[in-house]
Order: sequence, then C-alpha cells, then structure tokens
Amino acid sequence: MVSRIKSTGRNRTLNFSRNIMAKSNNMIMNLILLISLLFIVSISMADGAFSAKKKISPTPQCESVYGVKAGDTCSGITQMFKLAAQLFSDLNPNLVCDKLFVGQWVCTEGEFSS
Repeated sequence: MVSRIKSTGRNRTLNFSRNIMAKSNNMIMNLILLISLLFIVSISMADGAFSAKKKISPTPQCESVYGVKAGDTCSGITQMFKLAAQLFSDLNPNLVCDKLFVGQWVCTEGEFSS
C-alpha cells in the first residue's frame, strides 16, 4: 500500500510537470501566433510602400484629327503632318498601324495631361 502512495505521488509530480509543459507550449504558440498576426497587419498597412511606384501615363488630349484614306499608312501620315513616329504613337495609343481602315480617325495634334 505504501508503494501505491509513492507511485501516486510520483504520478502527481509527473502530471504537474506535464501540465506546466503544456501551458508553456500553449504560451509559446500564442506568442508565435500574435507575432505572425502583427507581421501580417503591418505588411497590409504598408500600402505598397515597398512596391515599385506605378508610372502613370499622361492622357493624350487630341486637338486635330485626320480621316484615313485608301492607301494611307502610319508612316505616311506621320510624314504628311511632319510628326515624329513616337509622338504619333503616343497621340494614338490604341492604334494598330497594320489594321488601318478607310474613315478611321487618327489624332495628328494634341497635348498630354496627367
């Protein structure tokens, strides 16, 4: 009977140790979860502070247009209006030079605004 009491006391000590370890493991897990949550919140609040700045292209404001005629090409139109090819392209950002059609309006003069 005495040996049972000793083993019961020993079991209590082991159970007590297990409870302390379980509580400390729970505390460590809670701390890890809290740090992870703070990290996620801080990243989401950064609002792109570390990302590359988006380049905002200025919007062309067309002031003069030309109606495409049979046989016209983009290079021919740029020569006709003495425009640099890049300026013509910037004034007409959605223009596909290989698919010009008769009656299509192209911008030949304009300004750019942000």
